Amino acid sequence: SLLSEDKVDCVPQFSPYFHFSNWLANKDKSLDRQYWKEYLEGFTALVELNIQKPGKTLSINEPIQEISVYQTLLNKSLTEKLIKYARANKVMFNSIIQFSWACLLAYYGQTNDVVYGTTLSGRSYETEGVERIVGLLIASIPVRVRLGNNDSVSDIIKAIHLNFVRSEQHVAV
Repeated sequence: SLLSEDKVDCVPQFSPYFHFSNWLANKDKSLDRQYWKEYLEGFTALVELNIQKPGKTLSINEPIQEISVYQTLLNKSLTEKLIKYARANKVMFNSIIQFSWACLLAYYGQTNDVVYGTTLSGRSYETEGVERIVGLLIASIPVRVRLGNNDSVSDIIKAIHLNFVRSEQHVAV
């Protein structure tokens, strides 16, 4: 039999989900609240995207069928260059994608200060056995990007990366 005593058990042990929920319930969230308060300080306006369509301007109240979908695939060469850039600058590839998204939102929202949401795995290293927990641990957090302060593209991407690393530690609010 496959489960005989002379065979190695290849089914990994898992941690119960309640370890995560207990950690979350007992975590002091005051530092997290303070972090997000400072992170979002000064951001006051929701931005409506000013997307033009022949004959009219689309607004947030438009039915979804009125909005077109655009898709762009990165070719292998460009992807390799971006990965090389990310490694050389010690940032995640995702930070470059986040920068691109922030630029689009800033352009269409006609602002230099954008906030949007992103989703994380939610698997905090502070939770014992988190790598063995089976269950939904995702968390959504705000991402704030400020453009137009005479910062270089590289500086903004590094700031996005650093803020992301810091923000990951404050998902328990």
